[in-house]
Amino acid sequence: MSEAIEAGIRADRLAVGQRMPSDKALARDLHVSPLTVAKAYQKLAEKGMLDRHVGRGTFVARKSRRTGVVVMLTGDYVESWTGVVASGLSAALAGAGFRLEMVPPFGSDPLREREMLEEIDPDRVDGIFAMTQLGSEPLYRKLVERGVSVVLGGRHYASLPYVAFNDFHVGEMAAEHLRKIGISDCMAIIDNYDVGRERLHGFQTGLAKAGIELPSERVFFTGGPTLSEHELESLLQWPRLPQGIFAHGDSYLVQLYHGLLNAGRVEEANQLVMVGVGNRFEHHHVPFASVDYNLLGLGAEAGKYLIELIEGNAMPTPGKSVGREIEPVLCDHSVVSPSNAASV
Repeated sequence: MSEAIEAGIRADRLAVGQRMPSDKALARDLHVSPLTVAKAYQKLAEKGMLDRHVGRGTFVARKSRRTGVVVMLTGDYVESWTGVVASGLSAALAGAGFRLEMVPPFGSDPLREREMLEEIDPDRVDGIFAMTQLGSEPLYRKLVERGVSVVLGGRHYASLPYVAFNDFHVGEMAAEHLRKIGISDCMAIIDNYDVGRERLHGFQTGLAKAGIELPSERVFFTGGPTLSEHELESLLQWPRLPQGIFAHGDSYLVQLYHGLLNAGRVEEANQLVMVGVGNRFEHHHVPFASVDYNLLGLGAEAGKYLIELIEGNAMPTPGKSVGREIEPVLCDHSVVSPSNAASV
C-alpha cells in the first residue's frame, strides 16, 4: 500500500498538499484493517512523503525533505523598503530555524524574473517570498506545483497566498489624524495609479465620517514618485494652500514645504498640518506625520505564513488565494520649524 501511494506521489497523481483519506475511510474502501492504513501512512511520513497532523489529517508533503532555505526575490534592492521587509522576514524565519537567501534584483524585466525562477532548484529551496507584479503569478504557481511554498507580497493576488498592504486604511488613518486635530480644510496629493487611488478612497471615506467633503479640485494628481518642477509650481500658484494636506508619499511634502520656504511663505508653511506615507520621515527634518505601511510587519507576517505553509499547518485551497493584510502605523514626529529657507 505504501509503495502504491509513493508511486502516485512521484508521478504527480497525488498533488502536493492534497489531503489523504482518513485511516478508516481508506480501510473501508480497500477492505483492509485501519491499522494497515495507519502503518502505511506512518512509513511514508517517516520517508517525508506524507505529513500527519493529529486532529487535522494526513497530507501529501510539500517535498520529501526540508532544506531550511527560503529565497526572497524583488524588483529593486536600491529602495530602502526592501531591506526593511527582508529584516522582518529574516527574523521570523530564523526563529523557526530557516535561513533567508536574497537573489539579485530582477528590476522590471519579466523575462529576467522568469529566468531566475527557472534556476531555482525545488529540492534545495523550501519557500519563496517575492515582491512582484500580478502578471507573474503563473511563474510562481509552477514552483508551487513542484513542492515549493510561495507567499507573494505587497498586494492582493488571485491564486496564491499573499501578504498585502492595506492601502485603503493608510488613507483612512491619515484622515483620522487630521480630524482629531480639528482640521476640515484639506487637500490630497496623489500618485495617479491603483495604489494611490485606493489611498485617496480611504482618505475621502475617513473625512466623510466627520461630514467633511473633499471636492475634486482639492485632489492634485501627480505623475511620479516626486513632484516635477511644473507640478510644484502649480501647487505654489495657490494663493494659500489648505491647512491639512495628505500626500501619497512623504517626498511630496518635503518638496512642498521647502518650496513654500523658498517662496518666502514661512508662516503658511509652519501652519500646515501634513500627513505623508512612507518610512523615511526621520531624515527629512520637516514637520509632518507619516503613515508607515509597516514594512517590518509585512516581512514578519510573510515569514510566519511561509513557515506555516512549509510545515503543512496552512493548506490553501488549490486555485484560491488566501491573504493576510498588514495594518499601517501612524508616526507623528514634531521638529522645530525653521524660520526661513536659509536655516534649513
